[in-house]
Amino acid sequence: MRSTRQKAAIEAFARSWAIELKDRRIRVNVIGPGPTATPIIEKLGVAAADLEAFERANADAIPLGRFARADEVAHAAVFLASDDGNFITGVNLDVDGGTAVQWSYAHAGTANSWSSLQRSAFATSVTRRPW
Repeated sequence: MRSTRQKAAIEAFARSWAIELKDRRIRVNVIGPGPTATPIIEKLGVAAADLEAFERANADAIPLGRFARADEVAHAAVFLASDDGNFITGVNLDVDGGTAVQWSYAHAGTANSWSSLQRSAFATSVTRRPW
């Protein structure tokens, strides 16, 4: 699981690359998915038959009350890569149902690390567009 420092480093790279690559009209953004219902959950030891119960048991930690679907995370990537997102660069788009905001609010000023529902992966969107 990523630590807060790893997340900060990835975001710093994206901001730095966004500036370095601007003259080549390349935009760089980071997608920070939250808990997402994917087959990887079974590899963590949750049986397919228990997936719904696992999601319900962990939904309290997610402000929107459920795991994301993979297509919801993909839609965010498509948005950033599309003409609709052509004026966005150097940002982290949290697609996490509000988990990052809830965690930040609850742990403001503390040294706590991410919980077991920490975002499991990230995707980087690098897009070249004619401006």
